[in-house]
Amino acid sequence: MAETTTGEKRDTVVLGASAGGIEALRRLLPAFEAGTDASVFVVQHLQADGKSVLDAVLSRATPYRVGFARDGEAIVPRRVYLAPPDHHLLVDADNVRLMRGARENRSRPAIDPLFRSAAASRRGRVLACVLSGLLDDGTAGLVAVKRCGGLAFVQSAVDAIEPEMPQSAAAALGEDIDGVLTADELGRHLASLVGTSAPAAEVPEDIQLERRMMLGEVDSLEALSQRGPPVPMSCPECGGPLWALFDGRLARFRCHTGHAYTAESLLSAQAQQVEQALWAAIKGLEQRGQMLTNFAREEGSRFRATIKQRYEEEASQLRAHAQTLRDVLMASHRTRLGE
Repeated sequence: MAETTTGEKRDTVVLGASAGGIEALRRLLPAFEAGTDASVFVVQHLQADGKSVLDAVLSRATPYRVGFARDGEAIVPRRVYLAPPDHHLLVDADNVRLMRGARENRSRPAIDPLFRSAAASRRGRVLACVLSGLLDDGTAGLVAVKRCGGLAFVQSAVDAIEPEMPQSAAAALGEDIDGVLTADELGRHLASLVGTSAPAAEVPEDIQLERRMMLGEVDSLEALSQRGPPVPMSCPECGGPLWALFDGRLARFRCHTGHAYTAESLLSAQAQQVEQALWAAIKGLEQRGQMLTNFAREEGSRFRATIKQRYEEEASQLRAHAQTLRDVLMASHRTRLGE
């Protein structure tokens, strides 16, 4: 059953950023001063295999205490919780959860899990914003926030270093977006909304279900199978079946291991998968061609002309096939660049 809540205040700010996002965060966070009682959660796409200094960088932008979140810690006001590298950051009632679950939109940490979990746990208390970044992580999460009674904002395209993410989120919400502002304006506006009344809200069952799957509270394969048969596509990351999820605004795709994609991120992942397969095929063709050439030289030294000619002809055909695949890849690359 969907849940309801009343009589609460807006106090939960969730921010999602990728390429160009650190600059936006440095401009947004100064508005959160000591007298503003908000809990701020940040997902900035980070490399999984490196030590991040994001906490040190953002600590200089706000008097709030800034640090990477710890699994299970209590949520308190005047604190900025950062998603650590290679971990999803989730809001679970009054506690923080960190998960090394499957990537969403090919990212971990990803923005959508944070936004979705905050929406399911805190409903109308949530103020969410998608900042600068490529592709569309954050779009589905911002839609979830709005469906659960929260407010949804994006950085304006002219202000974002990389406008794709905020543009995608704004397009998905259409007239329901609550604001398209510069990073500086977003900070001031979000801070001004902290402490205002949160509306009564319901959490749709599909959002609750995804939150429970992320937390491991339900069997994902069984839950997804109850939604119907999988679509005729496989997950680009694990090869498992994909189910289509619709919320009336946005089509998304999820496998039972947890990988999730919007349509755009799925197409991008599939394109990368196809490209990798083509390069692997080129490598195999060229290696076999070189092996045949080497064998042809040996056969020539033994005066076995017929075998030598057969090896040379097959090697030539393989090199031609490899060049054809290279031409396909280069043409695809030029198309993506708009040439």
